[in-house]
Amino acid sequence: MGRRRSSSEYKSMLATVRTFARGFDASHGYDARHVGAWAPGKKASLTRYFNEIHRLTFRPYTVYEPRQKKNLKAVQNFSQHAPHYPKIKVAFVPGIVKPEITVKKSGQVIARDKIHGVTKRTVLFNKIALITDTDVEIRRAIDADLESKAFRIMAGNFEIGNVYGRSVLPDTLNRLMARYDNTDKNNFYGNWLHGIIGYDFDDRNKFMDFNRELLKAKSDIKSERRSIRRKAQYEKYKIKKAALEAQFEARYQREKARKLARQKK
Repeated sequence: MGRRRSSSEYKSMLATVRTFARGFDASHGYDARHVGAWAPGKKASLTRYFNEIHRLTFRPYTVYEPRQKKNLKAVQNFSQHAPHYPKIKVAFVPGIVKPEITVKKSGQVIARDKIHGVTKRTVLFNKIALITDTDVEIRRAIDADLESKAFRIMAGNFEIGNVYGRSVLPDTLNRLMARYDNTDKNNFYGNWLHGIIGYDFDDRNKFMDFNRELLKAKSDIKSERRSIRRKAQYEKYKIKKAALEAQFEARYQREKARKLARQKK
């Protein structure tokens, strides 16, 4: 059971979710003037979407709004959105600048960062083939992107920070899978190893700059959220402290009044 939230917290969450998702208007049961009247299921659904958006924005990103609706799902997959959030109407594309995005007829997404001269492509694994015919599936995925010079690994909603060359990527993937090969555990690689991300670039130095800026942006977001969390905790502490002080003052005044009443007798 999650912690109880105040009406103001739900209103703040609602404002965020409405920006990026449909189906959270007053006509859908989300009247911000009457949060107390919301059904528990409404609160749970809002919380679930808020947490997903919060997770997807815990990295450098730009918001992609498709001109053609058919492209949204492909770009969300490219951006490592979790499944089962159909109300989200945008894609949170990882990156430090807004890329030029192309969606091919095959569904492959290509994102071009013109400032750094970096082109990003993803190749998704066939999960069944990855488990039953591992080496063949890894080779298929790598050979599906013959243009990229460097690769990252798609892990859940994020990409592993290390960059690998084409020649070492198969062994790296096999070692990673060997560490998480217990099908009975939640960290089984089949649950989170989604594919590979290929990077093509015009200039190696610019690609290194791109990676440095990416890591700095991630660190800045982490620091900012830590600061926001500390401020929120301090505000809660102040409210709790003021309430306790008010209780002590009220108790003191009652005792004082009783004392005066006894003296008058």
